[in-house]
Amino acid sequence: MQFMVTAGQPSERRRAGAVASSVVLSILVLTLLPSAVVRAATFSVTNILDTGPGSLRAAIIAANAAPAADTITFAIPGPGVKTIAPLTALPNITAPVTINGYSQAGASANTLAVGNDAVLLIELSGALAPAGSDGLRLDTDDSNIRGLVINGWKELSSASDPGGSGIRVLAGADRNVIRGNFIGTNAAGSAAVANEAAGVRIADASSNDVGGSTPASRNIVSGNLSVGVSISGDEAIGNRVMGNYIGTNAAGLAPVANTNGVSINRGADDNVVGGTAAGARNVISGNSYVGVDVAAPILSGGVSTDGNVVQGNYIGLNAPGNAAIPNDIGVFLGADGPQDHNVIGGLVPGSGNTISGNLSYGIHGLHVNGINEIQGNLIGTTPSGEDALGNGSHGISLVDRSLFSIGHNGVRPQRDLRQWRSRDTGGRGRAHHHRR
Repeated sequence: MQFMVTAGQPSERRRAGAVASSVVLSILVLTLLPSAVVRAATFSVTNILDTGPGSLRAAIIAANAAPAADTITFAIPGPGVKTIAPLTALPNITAPVTINGYSQAGASANTLAVGNDAVLLIELSGALAPAGSDGLRLDTDDSNIRGLVINGWKELSSASDPGGSGIRVLAGADRNVIRGNFIGTNAAGSAAVANEAAGVRIADASSNDVGGSTPASRNIVSGNLSVGVSISGDEAIGNRVMGNYIGTNAAGLAPVANTNGVSINRGADDNVVGGTAAGARNVISGNSYVGVDVAAPILSGGVSTDGNVVQGNYIGLNAPGNAAIPNDIGVFLGADGPQDHNVIGGLVPGSGNTISGNLSYGIHGLHVNGINEIQGNLIGTTPSGEDALGNGSHGISLVDRSLFSIGHNGVRPQRDLRQWRSRDTGGRGRAHHHRR
């Protein structure tokens, strides 16, 4: 574009000069404006190599360096599961990113309300990585991890930071979303390929979601040597664990055990396991020790674990709710630490848990210092409340300084006919239990 100013009267020349200056300024602004707009980028993983162009490591490094919320997709040639086995720990994720395993050709998210028909084709394996590495470490807010199989990451127990978790959410990393993954199993979700620590570990981070209320959001978190989902630390506030199968196979019909299913401890407050909507229900079954552990161990230095809610879950049952896949203990609260206002169940429709079929206690409270609630659950029954599906020992057992408000639970006779007991509560608890 050219602008020509001809000779003429001074006023005309001034007007022409002003117009030309205005046009030049407009062009300059338009030229500079795109550089000020931050655009999200997409980085494609095109091979299973540890390093170099097209590798997952290169994509994470590029996404970390980019200023916007980027996306990592997969386009690895050939059919079948693609296993990425890094030789060293992957970089921490330090900028918001979506890692979408479902972008691999042939992969698809779950569509079933009960069960799982997801096809996952990207496997992140720790088989070749040194002990002490985690599969993915989130050191940023607002990231999304979906459609991945994450397994085989090894713990270095002698280290101050032992690693070994499938996904680790580091302190201060908030509002991250983990959905539609298989963590601790093979790509079919049928057998364990254990992460030696937690499947998902959230430590001193807030408002993260593990799962969600839609079928596509369901994680399978099973087969891990320690905990399926661990939430700990006094900055771990408002995290949600919803709609997952924790301790079972992908179909929700057979055990693939973690040691504990979900653990909330060391000062973690106001976290939610489950929800009142049917889609938010977790199936927490088949774990070798505890289904849900809400504890403030004496090792936590007296930090109180308060205000956590466990509601609407199947604990000890299969996904259809018609048979047992037992944990040893369904729900455990206690271990010599302060706990207050934790709620197991609730009186709002849909908030009660079904806690049945476990090998020993349905709910076991031990040395709890605080007032907590057990309300509106079905214990030792099927979800309809019509048929017995007993726990092996007491439905509810509260021992030594355990103070609870207990009410409106449907407690069927358990397998050894002991429904409920309380020892040494000091007469302070309110126990209103209903036997069907």
